[in-house]
Amino acid sequence: MRAFVASLVVLLTTNSAHADLSTVGGEGANALVTGLNGLGSVIGQVEFKRPGKPGFDDPQYVHNQVNPTQVYASTNPDFPNSPFVQNNNHAISVAGVMISSGGLLRGIAPSASLHSGAMNSQDDESFAFVGNRIARLQEMRAINVSVGRSITGLEVADGTTYVSLFVDWSSKVHDVLWVVGGDEDGRDVHVPQDNFNGITVAASQRFNGGITGSYRQVSPNNILTFDAVGHRTSIDLMAPGEDILLPIQNNMDIVGGGTSFTAPHVTGAVALLDQYGNFQESMSNPR
Repeated sequence: MRAFVASLVVLLTTNSAHADLSTVGGEGANALVTGLNGLGSVIGQVEFKRPGKPGFDDPQYVHNQVNPTQVYASTNPDFPNSPFVQNNNHAISVAGVMISSGGLLRGIAPSASLHSGAMNSQDDESFAFVGNRIARLQEMRAINVSVGRSITGLEVADGTTYVSLFVDWSSKVHDVLWVVGGDEDGRDVHVPQDNFNGITVAASQRFNGGITGSYRQVSPNNILTFDAVGHRTSIDLMAPGEDILLPIQNNMDIVGGGTSFTAPHVTGAVALLDQYGNFQESMSNPR
């Protein structure tokens, strides 16, 4: 896993990524030139809601270019048009960064198999329940976390909250990479961004804040005064987090941003690396 993560760091720090065609191409990750699309790789998503699934949910809850393999409500496959899919723009947008499939909304890994789980309540236990369900799926490689909760009471960002402990435990037990949005876009400190064993991602923006160019500048919306407790940094990587073309329900698109959309850039990149690794293995061990 360490070698896997090292390759991921090289990919994201030398080339930026983006959820639309322009920066999946030469301005960003340049993923198109590699011929990789995430085919055969399994990735996950934990959200308060879940993205709609075309042909399964009502058209008002879906974007036809974002089609997860399976959707869950807590630990069980969800049913069409359930409450967990209503008002789900955030979940669709996050999923779209990973797997949107066409036009200007090409995701990082459009052919990856995405399993999206909705929490049945906004607490640590619900996160762990649905996260455990997703992490145990066969060949699961990385799980995207673009949700979190604020530090409360006497808690500190030292990795000891239940949700952060779960991320660290699952990383070891399930051998899966948890990718967490840094929640640094002008808001307060969230967990599980203080995890030890996953990757926490802050936001970059286009150079000089322009509308063109590569994402090689730190976004001013990051909270630069926060760090995890102890002799460590809470942020591992940066990825694009401003002015991103995003899918939402009713087949509509918007331009948005925030650290919610940095993490899925990394999760999608894991799918590309996994696909490449599988190809290299098949070439080394032909049948």
